[in-house]
Amino acid sequence: MKMILETLKRLIISPEFLVIIVALVVLYLRPEQLSGFANSFYHSSESVKYIALLPVAVPVWSLRRSQLILFPDADEDGKVQKWPRFRDLKVAVFVGLIYQFGFGIVSIIVWIELSEENILMQMIILIFAILGSIISAGTFYLASIIVMETLKKNAN
Repeated sequence: MKMILETLKRLIISPEFLVIIVALVVLYLRPEQLSGFANSFYHSSESVKYIALLPVAVPVWSLRRSQLILFPDADEDGKVQKWPRFRDLKVAVFVGLIYQFGFGIVSIIVWIELSEENILMQMIILIFAILGSIISAGTFYLASIIVMETLKKNAN
């Protein structure tokens, strides 16, 4: 039960959740605010199809990165797994992967359903999927740096 509550807490208190909230607010309250940016983002359906694959590539990269966060190559003694907050780290990685796969699925849907008639909404969704994906990848990258830094400090 505690693990479920911890996971829900991490799902809600995260930069990825903030991206989703901002995206929903923009989509439903002020889509015209991003219309110029979204239209400039859309040069042709071909370019969008390639750009839409970015959020699909991030979870693939993050799977390897999550392995390096939880089981670093430099940690031969299993120090990371013995940390008192290892479970928190594992939950954070799991939640990050959920968000990344979610952003990837959203971008695939936009990629498949791309049409001229609803291009503004699709571009806004795609922009936020890319933004959320990049933010999530950044948190993974920072987490791996922090884990490696902590291992090096504790090695001495």
